[in-house]
Amino acid sequence: MDRIVKAPTSFHMDGAVILTMPLVARYLPPVEQEPETIVVNLDEDYKAPVGNQTLCELVMERRHWPQGATCATQEADGGVLYWDAPVDVVEEGRKVAGKHGMMAEIGLKHQVDAWYADMDETRLATDWNTAVITPHCLLLSYLDVLQKNKVPFDEGVQLAAEWVKQLGGEFREDTEEAPEAEASVLSLGRATAHCFKPYPDTKNFYYEA
Repeated sequence: MDRIVKAPTSFHMDGAVILTMPLVARYLPPVEQEPETIVVNLDEDYKAPVGNQTLCELVMERRHWPQGATCATQEADGGVLYWDAPVDVVEEGRKVAGKHGMMAEIGLKHQVDAWYADMDETRLATDWNTAVITPHCLLLSYLDVLQKNKVPFDEGVQLAAEWVKQLGGEFREDTEEAPEAEASVLSLGRATAHCFKPYPDTKNFYYEA
């Protein structure tokens, strides 16, 4: 094990550290490839190209919200980080975060998940350096889309229920607050919305948060 740990490392003055592990290969099954090489550029900060979506839209595409996460932000390399810290703490950190990203402001202990929107072509949201996305943002954004598109009520409730469940949220019929109305409750994180069929003469999806 000592020999593995002490595998040679070379430093190049042009700003890259080359880590080689030839000794590790001795203890692995035979392969035809060269020993693993990791190149880390110390001079340049990698920034993914900016796409055409907001961070909320980008996170909605994932259809997953990590358990325990209070909010999400995006780093310059395109990675979306999910935090369990209070939202106001993350919002303050987002305001002052420099090129080193949010980790320096919030701390590794508060990160509950990380995700790259597209591993082959990672992209930044248009508001990546300011946006802090919460379950409340996601839930209302999706329900707004259904309502603005005048989706039929039954179809809208079904779509919303499937979407919320995919993100780890809950869906149930509301038999307590509005037993006489057709109402359903959608919950994601601490965000809750009630879906109503508002009037007898309309069949469109409608909700209140």
